[in-house]
Amino acid sequence: MVSGKQGTWLRAIGIYCPGRADQHPYGSVVCDLLADVNGDFDRLPGDAHLCTNEKDPVTATATGTWGNRRISWKKTFSNACLLDEATAPVFRF
Repeated sequence: MVSGKQGTWLRAIGIYCPGRADQHPYGSVVCDLLADVNGDFDRLPGDAHLCTNEKDPVTATATGTWGNRRISWKKTFSNACLLDEATAPVFRF
C-alpha cells in the first residue's frame, strides 16, 4: 500500500508469491526480489536513479506473511521518486 501526505490518496495491491503474482504488474520480478532478501523490505536492492528534493511525502506499507514469518513494514519517503529508488519495482502499481 502507498499513501500520500496525511492519507490524501491511497493505492494498494495484493501479491501472493509465487501462486498469484500476476495481480501485480511486475509480479514475478517482485516475488524473485523478495525471495532474494527473504521478505526483508529494508534489504531490497531498489533501482538507483536521480530524484529531486521535492517534499511530497509518501508512505509505503507492506503487511502479510513470508514463509512462516509475519511481515509488517512501513516507511515514509520524502517523495514518490525516493520510494521507487529504494524499493522498485515492489511499489510500482
